[in-house]
Amino acid sequence: MSRIEKELFGKIGEHDVLRFNLSNERGNGVSILNYGGIINAWMIGGKNIVTGFNHMEDYRDNPAFFGCLVGRYANRIANGCFTIDGLDYSLACNNAGHHLHGGEEGFNKRYGRPRSWMHPSQNFYCDTKVQTGRRVIPVTWNSGSSSRIPTRMNW
Repeated sequence: MSRIEKELFGKIGEHDVLRFNLSNERGNGVSILNYGGIINAWMIGGKNIVTGFNHMEDYRDNPAFFGCLVGRYANRIANGCFTIDGLDYSLACNNAGHHLHGGEEGFNKRYGRPRSWMHPSQNFYCDTKVQTGRRVIPVTWNSGSSSRIPTRMNW
C-alpha cells in the first residue's frame, strides 16, 4: 500500500519548507519539497539515486538546479530573447547572458502550496510569473506501485 508522510524540512524566512515522503509497498519512495518542487531523495532498492542536500539552506544558496522543477522550459534561451509570429520577447538573463530554466524567478525558487495531501498522490500549486502576468501551475506526483514517479504539470 502506498503512503504519504509530511515533515518540516527547514525554513526560509517565515516560510516553512515541508518534505513530503511518498512510498509504495515495494519499499521505493520519493521525497519532494514544497520549495522548488525539489526531489530531495528517490529511494530504489534502499539506495538514493538523486543528488541532493540535507539542509534547506544548501538548496537556497546553491546555484545548481538539483532535482527541481525547471518550469515551462529546460535549458537556455540564447541571449534571453526569441521571436514568435513576428513578435520579439525579451527575458531576464541569469546565466552568462542567457535565460536559464525560467530565469531569475524560475520554479526552482518558488514555494508550492500543498493543495491536497491524500493517498496515493501529492498535489502542489506553483505560482509563477509568465510573460502576460502571473499563472498558477498545478503539479501532481504519484507514488504508484513501481519505481517510477509519474508527474503531471497542467499548463
